[in-house]
Amino acid sequence: MLMESLKDSRISKITWLFLMLFLSACSPDIKMGFIDKTGKVVIEPIFDFADNFSDGLAAVRMGDKRGYIDKTGKMIIEPNFDATRGFSEGLAAIRKGDRWGYIDKTGKMIIEPKVDNMNRFSEGLAAITVGLGRPVTIGN
Repeated sequence: MLMESLKDSRISKITWLFLMLFLSACSPDIKMGFIDKTGKVVIEPIFDFADNFSDGLAAVRMGDKRGYIDKTGKMIIEPNFDATRGFSEGLAAIRKGDRWGYIDKTGKMIIEPKVDNMNRFSEGLAAITVGLGRPVTIGN
């Protein structure tokens, strides 16, 4: 009942995302899945958290690790990451430990985790953050 009334209210996407993260962390009974535009469940709600699809894949959390599924619900990239971002321009930012890097759509590490934070690529570039934790060297 609460979830239905929240979905029908006019809260922002970011507010909804934070609410879902909070509720999924507080209650192991809450699961997420996917519906199509007709309301038909196309991927059963079996995930502790699920993000929107981008570039054909969606980040999902199972337990305390995150991976990526395709639109059939098949796990394409196993949940081996501490945090994930959506794919953009063929790459997704992932976090292992306290460092962020990038993987491609096969799960291959393209840029090793070595910065404090990373965003999605846009027009061939991605914003990064360094200096929050310890010193880091970018490049060779």
